[in-house]
Amino acid sequence: GEKPVHWSVTPEGAIVARATAYVYRHVVASAEEGGCKEFFEEHCLKFEKDEDSPDEICIEAMDIFKEYEAKMETILTSFARLEKLDFADCMEKVRVAADIIPQAEKSVQLLLAATGFPKFVRLMRMKAKAIRKTEAAKAMAAEATGVRDTEHT
Repeated sequence: GEKPVHWSVTPEGAIVARATAYVYRHVVASAEEGGCKEFFEEHCLKFEKDEDSPDEICIEAMDIFKEYEAKMETILTSFARLEKLDFADCMEKVRVAADIIPQAEKSVQLLLAATGFPKFVRLMRMKAKAIRKTEAAKAMAAEATGVRDTEHT
């Protein structure tokens, strides 16, 4: 029997796979490389508030979200240019792919977090958790090696 073709190599899937890779590279890249790494690091911890009371963060969060949307649009616009598509066509193709290819859904949601505030909040909370993990790991490593901050004032 023939192996089923992976969704990312179908014509619809391929654009999602390329867009996801492109966006991801920019999300993890530093600002000087045209990325948003610092943007996430700077803002994500503000989203750690209690899940039950999202209202407190709403106003500030909306501003951060607008900034994020603008960043994503810039990244996706440059991606669309690479694909020789205009932005709207490109996003339409990505949406269509999500409908046809269930497995691509997750990737598409990441791309379209730029179209939904709740998704953005979830993304920021994930980032915050990752940062906390890194901080905890660093603290444990310092503990293990006996490195202390000796600068007591």
